Amino acid sequence: MRPFKSLEYYVEYWKLVFKAIKMQLWLRSRGVPVGFPVKKSFFRIEPCIGNPDKFRQAMLRHQKKTREFHVQEGENEPSPVTKIAGQPWWPEGIQRPKCKCGHAMNFIAQFLLSDVPLPNMPENSLLSFHYCDKCTSDGRMSYGWVDKENSGYDLSIFYDINKTKSDMRGLLAPSLTKLYRVSFRDIEEVPGGLCEDANINLVDQPKDYPQSKDDFDENIYPGLKHVGKSKIGGWPTWAQFPKWPVNQQGEKYEFLGQLDWRLFNGTPWCTGGYAYLFITEDDNKKYDVELVIQVT
Repeated sequence: MRPFKSLEYYVEYWKLVFKAIKMQLWLRSRGVPVGFPVKKSFFRIEPCIGNPDKFRQAMLRHQKKTREFHVQEGENEPSPVTKIAGQPWWPEGIQRPKCKCGHAMNFIAQFLLSDVPLPNMPENSLLSFHYCDKCTSDGRMSYGWVDKENSGYDLSIFYDINKTKSDMRGLLAPSLTKLYRVSFRDIEEVPGGLCEDANINLVDQPKDYPQSKDDFDENIYPGLKHVGKSKIGGWPTWAQFPKWPVNQQGEKYEFLGQLDWRLFNGTPWCTGGYAYLFITEDDNKKYDVELVIQVT
């Protein structure tokens, strides 16, 4: 299943095509010998094929390290490690998260920040991700960072966890998936999808891009890889157009990781979407995390 291309995609696509045509006609009117920017046929008009080598080099300039999740059903213990579902590690003396309707939130996953391949990640720090499945089923859930009150999800970072005891309270709301222990496979990846994150125009992409066999095939083009599964670091696998959270200065958050629909059949992104997590550092050396959800 390939992600559905939204109306916004086609609007931007034809804007680029008409812009290229306009430039070519302007150059021709001044005697500059240029080829026509589109190929015509009786049935369709389509962009000329981009140069594969130039496209590949442009993509490789944006290559980043990602850590793909390798998951295995594991023990149900509240350990301060990167894992999916099961019992969360939660510090003693701090109330477990509830939504604005008073529901106990479902534990989704936790991430040891030192596992994340981003610079300056704090040691002995843990990000815990909870989401209110009850609000989702009741139709009151807003998806991600547009929910400014965080009424339907919780992203908490705990520091100095090596000096803190767990509350040992187990699960307060049912898990939405099996408990998975997580190990990693490190890989260098480029942006995926429509390449908006690499600022590559649609008319510059080769006609045969991408060449992946399915959504989770990382071989998107000869010499280019992109991981479409659950991972930390690297680039998001956008199901729609990019929606990067920004801080008060208008700067993009950094991509922390994503959780794919394959592992989470009961979540709002289970129909071909992702939960994306983004992180930024403030002036006090503290971190803020935001959630974005996209579905197809």
